[in-house]
Amino acid sequence: MKKTLAISILMALAIVGFSQEHIQQPTAISTWDYIYQNGEESPFNKDITLQYDERGNLSYYDHHINYPSGVYFTWKRFSHDALNRLTFKHEDFQENSYWWSYKYYYTYDDSSNLLECLVEYSDRYMQYYTYEYAIAYKDVYQYENGKKTRWDHFNFTDSTLVLQNYYLYDYSDIDNWSSETEYNANNQPVTKTEYTYSDSQEVLTKTVANWSTETEAWCNSSLIENTYSDTQELLSRAAFTWSEETETWLNSSLTEYDYSDGILIEKRITNWSDGEISQQKRQLYEYDENGNCTQILFQTMVEGVYADRNRAIYLYDENNLCTNANAERWNDTTWVLGGFPSDTYLFFDDIYSDVNDVIGSIVNRTRAEVTEYVTTPNPKYMLEPLNLESEWFYEIQNEDGSITYQHLEYASDTTIGNERPKIIVRSNTQYDRDTIITEVTHEYVYEEDGMVYWWNNDLQQFTTLYDLNAEEGDEWIVDVGMEAITMHVDAVEYYELNGLNYRTLHVSDANNQFTGDIVCNFGHMTNFFPERLMNRNANFTVDGLRCYWINDTLLYHNGEDDCDAIYAAWHNGIEETSDGAAFEVYPNPAYNILFVETVCTPSLPAEQKYRITNLMGQTVLSGNITAENQQINIEKLPAGMYFITVGNATQKFVVK
Repeated sequence: MKKTLAISILMALAIVGFSQEHIQQPTAISTWDYIYQNGEESPFNKDITLQYDERGNLSYYDHHINYPSGVYFTWKRFSHDALNRLTFKHEDFQENSYWWSYKYYYTYDDSSNLLECLVEYSDRYMQYYTYEYAIAYKDVYQYENGKKTRWDHFNFTDSTLVLQNYYLYDYSDIDNWSSETEYNANNQPVTKTEYTYSDSQEVLTKTVANWSTETEAWCNSSLIENTYSDTQELLSRAAFTWSEETETWLNSSLTEYDYSDGILIEKRITNWSDGEISQQKRQLYEYDENGNCTQILFQTMVEGVYADRNRAIYLYDENNLCTNANAERWNDTTWVLGGFPSDTYLFFDDIYSDVNDVIGSIVNRTRAEVTEYVTTPNPKYMLEPLNLESEWFYEIQNEDGSITYQHLEYASDTTIGNERPKIIVRSNTQYDRDTIITEVTHEYVYEEDGMVYWWNNDLQQFTTLYDLNAEEGDEWIVDVGMEAITMHVDAVEYYELNGLNYRTLHVSDANNQFTGDIVCNFGHMTNFFPERLMNRNANFTVDGLRCYWINDTLLYHNGEDDCDAIYAAWHNGIEETSDGAAFEVYPNPAYNILFVETVCTPSLPAEQKYRITNLMGQTVLSGNITAENQQINIEKLPAGMYFITVGNATQKFVVK
């Protein structure tokens, strides 16, 4: 079972009083030394500083590069509103004595769609120290039903914002636009880009056409075609240009990708010129046991055979940080120091992309060696929303003093009205007069912009369950049945777990029905749903999160019981029936026949019945148990997850 490999992290149930923590982050690459092919060293000192605000938003970024010829720097400041939306960005750039600066102002609508971006610009020479800003441009966006339909771009000319061009967007039956058309200020078309998508919404084709004022028609320009694997890995990208002479698409380039267990291992590039293949290249990738790329081998097709040309070799420290990048070339007999191909950047890992942007291609450079990594104490807070495709175990305190468990598990998506909620299967296992009863219900939950909504079956509407954006002093109402709970946020703090800080709401209500702590990404730490009001007259109380998984990875473990044992007991164990019997179901997954085997029972009452329900709680099959190894024909059941109940016990099974 995958969960047995996960790391259990012991945490206290009550998180009130946890203080904010600063986490040591590797935020700066202090010094890189570059070696040219002729042996001349070019020292390259690069320092980065990152700072975050108390909510985890990046608030400051400082990037200095020190060359013998001068200092180059970039610094940025960011501001965010109460919904963590970026509202202001200030960027400064300096190269030798020239300095330029931008200020960005962002505004949004109530649905967090970007309405406007106003940009101010200032360029100045250091010796004059002029800090005057003027409007550079402004972008304005329009929406219909939450979809962007128009983008206007204005330039600042003669003290006035003047429309330069605008874009109109059309949509297919999915959320991605099917075409994007650019117009100039005179309402004349300029370019049109059309897209097609796969069922999983990857871009399949992108076609660009230019408007001809002479023919007043669209003229094809370029085409890109992508293919994907069943797991959405990009397999190939073909580029074409339109030939007016032949009125056909001509090959421009083709890039093909090969993977092993989802990891890129080979990339082949074919280029065409005037309809003929002009060059064929490939890159082969090797990795260490930690998934770090250790080598890229560059080859070129020569007389039908790929021949070695260059290779890049990477070394890493114990923290998986790259410490050395070497370039070598093949001289027909052996590898010697040599430059990279002209179209190759130094670093394979995306985290060094800013270095690549600064130095461009590294023709003739043969080695780059890091001399120091600097870590700085920066607060980093996980503000991730609630993960509703997860699995939870809560502890149940029964009236007789025994402890059982409540199990919550994401099952699938469904549609209610205009919403697309998750189906959460909620199973309460409790003791009742020395027998075990498992009650299974289906809850419907979805999240939007930090608000978690829960379906109230009595009111036939969604109610707010969590407001993850709430600040100290805020309130919201949870409707439970025909009653309501007013939730008050007493404090907002951050809970440190496994090197990350998660935003935590300490909430309370007047009757202590939903009081507790809500951790972003986890949910309520005492009871996911307001159980005290949902089950007010029940002989049990839900009393705390014990285990929490995301995609089979255990993130949370509290209490003495082993989470894997709990998992095994639920997923693979035998549940007792009300008369002391137990049953197993197999195979699981099942295809045409499901076997129900009863054990520990000398004789089975003739009136013992079974009932099979789907994820919506609807009964799809029912009948009598007449044998200790009963066969049930399920060939007419659609594929999916089901529950079978015998007496008071319930088991889960899957139909393939």
